[in-house]
Amino acid sequence: DGRHSKEVAFCLRVTKQEYEEQKQFGTQRFLEDLLDSIVRDEKINEKERKKKLKQFQKTYPEIYFSRYPPDGLSVMSQQPTKLRRVMKPLTR
Repeated sequence: DGRHSKEVAFCLRVTKQEYEEQKQFGTQRFLEDLLDSIVRDEKINEKERKKKLKQFQKTYPEIYFSRYPPDGLSVMSQQPTKLRRVMKPLTR
C-alpha cells in the first residue's frame, strides 16, 4: 500500500582501525559542538558560562585548547557578548 518501502540497505565492513578513527572523529566533533553551544548560549548568565567552560576545560583539555589556545586570551574575550556590544571604548 505504499507505506512500507522495499528498499534494500546494507553496511560496508570497516576495519577496526577505521571504526576507531570514525568513533574518535564523531565524538570529538560532538564535543566541539557542545563547547561552541556553551560559549554562544545567551540563556545562561556569565557566572554559569564560566563554570561550565571551566568544567569542560578540566574534562576535555585537548578539545578546549584546540579551539581556544592558551595565548593569554580567555574564551570570554573572544566571544562577542551583549555586554561587549553595549560598552563604549574608554577615551582620555
